[in-house]
Amino acid sequence: MSYKRKEVNKLVNKQELIEYCLSFSNSYEDFQYGSEYAAIRYSSNQIIFALVYECDNRLCVELRCDDTDIIRQAFDSVEPGRRMKTFCVVVE
Repeated sequence: MSYKRKEVNKLVNKQELIEYCLSFSNSYEDFQYGSEYAAIRYSSNQIIFALVYECDNRLCVELRCDDTDIIRQAFDSVEPGRRMKTFCVVVE
């Protein structure tokens, strides 16, 4: 987990974060919630695993995760998701 955190912490803008999410195999981007929300989905089942957007001048990503403790250990700022109940928001 620390390896991935190191990679994500190097990202400085929304497009870089989107490209990082798209680097995972079988993923694609769509805009289900409008152009300001980049939804990154698995190609095999179309489930969103990341939702990237800017909120209050902060770069945010909502991550689908069954165990939020893992996310809380990896990132400093974690808040409840805004778009979907099953997501938590990681704010960097």
